[in-house]
Amino acid sequence: MTAGGLVAILLTALLELTGSRPLRVETTLNVEALPTIRNFLDKFSIRRKWPMEMSDRLLQAAEETLLLLLEQAKQDEDSGDRRLRLLARKWGQGAELEFIAAGGEGNIQDQIAVLASHGTAEPREHELSLRILRHLATSVRHQKYHDADIVTLHIEGPARGG
Repeated sequence: MTAGGLVAILLTALLELTGSRPLRVETTLNVEALPTIRNFLDKFSIRRKWPMEMSDRLLQAAEETLLLLLEQAKQDEDSGDRRLRLLARKWGQGAELEFIAAGGEGNIQDQIAVLASHGTAEPREHELSLRILRHLATSVRHQKYHDADIVTLHIEGPARGG
């Protein structure tokens, strides 16, 4: 058992060391953070040599996620000034975006699942960002830990043409 545990630890360490390091940016959780996020994602896309369509898709997903986090921050009475940390890393042929913010109620992942079960009914105003995000991202995962929200998006990369 000890040897198996050590092998698992060594393999995990090896994967962490050989994997690509995530790029990160930290800002305040407000609408004024959008230009910072845009510049960050543009640099991330340029490093990956992705076409403009992929860069735009990343930005649209980030905008919708920011809007959802801001909406949840409004619902939290003790919100105060919150910080937002955005991490971007390569994920297969695409990207993984991870948003870390403080507070808020509800779970974006659960809300998207409920939307999928409702079909094509007329969307309510607050559901529009969720519907857009559902079409932009391959997966959306929302976790809550005490007073922190962590939203992870997986976005497929550009199609490889021959």
